[in-house]
Formats: sequence, C-alpha cells, structure tokens
Amino acid sequence: ANPLFPPAFFAFLKRGGRALMLFSEKDRLQSEYEEKFATPFAEQLQPYLPQLQHHVVAEANHVLSFTPWQKEMVAVSRGWLETLHGAK
Repeated sequence: ANPLFPPAFFAFLKRGGRALMLFSEKDRLQSEYEEKFATPFAEQLQPYLPQLQHHVVAEANHVLSFTPWQKEMVAVSRGWLETLHGAK
C-alpha cells in the first residue's frame, strides 16, 4: 500500500472532509482498499465513518462497461453530492 495515503487521508478527514468510496465489485481496488487500508485502520477510521459513504456497484468491472452500472454510479454520485450541497 502507498505509505503516503493513510496520513493524507486522515488529515483530510480531520479537516472535515467527506468522501464517497465508490467501487466496482469486480475491481481489485475494492478488495485492496479493504485489505490494505480499511481493515488495518478500522479503529482509527471509526470516528470518521459519518463522513464516509461506501458503495459497491454489484457485478461491475473496473470501467463500468454496461449502461446500468454507469447509471448506478451516476445516481449514487449525484445523491451523495446532493446530500452535501442540497438538491437543485
């Protein structure tokens, strides 16, 4: 894992940053995030969980090849942004 990621991410969260962790189910990056960051840092992440939203697009590959996967990604992203900035 990138040793620069944890301190940078925690600094971001400490400043009140919010993040949408959006993954494709068939993408290895989801399992790497869980294995190399979320699990080892679970205790440190606990106070920041309200700032994080995690979503996995079921069955999707890394590039979200199919339209339903793309629509789900857009809908989840839009919903997350609307919770941050209000619906327009």
